[in-house]
Amino acid sequence: MKEQNRKISLYLMTQKGLSVLNHLIKKGKKHLIDKVIIGRDPNVKKDYSAEIAELCAGSGIKFFFRNQKYKIDTKYRIAVSWKWIIRTEKNTKLIVIHDSLLPKYRGFAPLVSALKNGEKKAGVTAIFARDSYDEGDIIHQLELEIKYPMKIKTLIGMISELYNDMADHLFDRIQKCSNLKGTPQNEKDATYSLWLDDEDYFIDWNGSSEEILRFINATGDPYKGAASFLKGGIVRILTAEKYPDKKIENRVPGKIIFKAGDHPVVVCGKGLLKLTSVTDDKYKSLLPLKELRIRFKRCENE
Repeated sequence: MKEQNRKISLYLMTQKGLSVLNHLIKKGKKHLIDKVIIGRDPNVKKDYSAEIAELCAGSGIKFFFRNQKYKIDTKYRIAVSWKWIIRTEKNTKLIVIHDSLLPKYRGFAPLVSALKNGEKKAGVTAIFARDSYDEGDIIHQLELEIKYPMKIKTLIGMISELYNDMADHLFDRIQKCSNLKGTPQNEKDATYSLWLDDEDYFIDWNGSSEEILRFINATGDPYKGAASFLKGGIVRILTAEKYPDKKIENRVPGKIIFKAGDHPVVVCGKGLLKLTSVTDDKYKSLLPLKELRIRFKRCENE
C-alpha cells in the first residue's frame, strides 16, 4: 500500500473516541492517523469533544469538527460512537465500531438497551458500513461479561477498553492487508435498539424493583439520569438500591411507603426500591424529602 493509503482517518465522539485516540498515541501509532473528525453531542452532560480536540492539538494530529470543511484522502476510515451518515467515495471503505455483539442491538444506544434488559454479555463489533445501519459484514468482535448492579458509566469504561483493543486490531490488519474482508451477519438473529429522547428517561413504576434499578443505572451519568414527576415537577433519580419487599395491601406503584434513614422507599410493581440520590432537574439534592405522603409518577397527569 502507498504511504497515504496506509494512513487511517478517524471519526470520533464521546469517551470511547477519546479513549481510542489516547490509546493509539500511546501505542506509537500516531503516524498512521491522517486526521481526526470530531463530533459534538449536546444531549449528554459531557461529550468529550473538547478533550479530543485538545489531545489532537497536543499531539500534532490534524483535526476538524464535523461542521467544518475537510477532505478525506485515505482508503480506510474508522468511526467511533458516530451519530451521522458519513459519505464515502469510490474505492474507500468505512469501518464502524458498534457497541454490541451484532447482529443483536443494531441501532441506537445499544449499551443502554442491554443494561435495561439485563444482558449477561456486552461487546463491540467492527463492521463495514452499509446504507442500512449496522447490517454490514463483520470484521471482528470482542466481548465481556456484565455483573449486576452495573452503572452505564462503568460499562462504557469497560467497553472503551474493548474499543482500544479493536482499534489496535484494525490498525494492524490494515497495515498488513490492503483489502480487508468481513463475514455476513445472520439476519435471523438480528434485533434493533431504538433511538432515545427525553421522554425515555421516565421510570415506569409498574416494573419490578430489579428492572427499575437497571433502568436507573442505565440512564445515569454521562446521560441525564432517570426521571419521574413528583408533585408536578420533574425530579432525577440518580442512584437507588433494592429494599426487602413487604406485604402491601392494594399495591400502588410509585407511592412512598416509608423512610430508611433520609431515603424514601418506593413501592414498585414488584418489590421496593430505596432512593439514595434524588435531585431536581438542575441536579440539586432534594433529600431528605419534607413529605412522605407523595408519589412518583411516570406522567404528569397520571
